[in-house]
Amino acid sequence: MNQPAPPKLAAPGAGLPLWQLIALRYFFFPRYVKKMTWESSQVFFKKQGDNILGIARALNPESLTQQVLVKPIIGIEDSSRYWSVSMVMEHLIIVGTQMADGIIEMTHGRVPKKEANTATVKPFENRPAAVIIPKYQDFLENFLKRTTQGIGDRQSEQRFLHPWFGPLKASQWIALAAIHQQIHHKQAVAITKGMS
Repeated sequence: MNQPAPPKLAAPGAGLPLWQLIALRYFFFPRYVKKMTWESSQVFFKKQGDNILGIARALNPESLTQQVLVKPIIGIEDSSRYWSVSMVMEHLIIVGTQMADGIIEMTHGRVPKKEANTATVKPFENRPAAVIIPKYQDFLENFLKRTTQGIGDRQSEQRFLHPWFGPLKASQWIALAAIHQQIHHKQAVAITKGMS
C-alpha cells in the first residue's frame, strides 16, 4: 500500500506569520518573562518535559513515530506541523541542548558561538521509542543540571540574538526554553488527537 505524499509546507526557517511574530515578541513574551524567575523557569521546563514523556510512554511504538499534520499552532513554524511525537522530542533535545550551551556562555560573559537558526534545528530522525524516550529523559535531567551547576552570573547583561525575539539575556533564554517546551507539548497533544 502506497504511503500518502507528505503535505506541502513552508520551507524550514520561513518563520512565523507577521501578526504572530509581533504579538509574541512585543506583548506575550515580555509579559511572560517578567513573571518568571530562574527557578520557576526550570520548574516549568521540567513540568512540560514530564508531560511530553507521559504522552510518549502512553503511545505504542508505531504511534510514537506516526507523523500527523496538525493545525497551525502559535509559536510553531509551518514546516514543523507534520511531525511525530518522536520528532517533537528530537527537536526539543536539539534546541534545548543549544539553549543550555548558550545560557552557560552568557552567564560567564561570553557570546555563544553557534548562531540561533530555526532552519537548522529540525529533527534529523524519527527515532524509535527505545531510543528517544530515554534520550529525552536524559536531556531533561542534563538541562536542569547544567543550568544549575554550570552557570556563572544569572543576571549577566550579555545578550545573544534570537531570530524572532531579538537580543536576549540568559535569564530570558531560560524562560524561553521553558515556554518552548510548553508550545511543543501542545503539538504533541495535537498529534495524538490527530492519529488515525
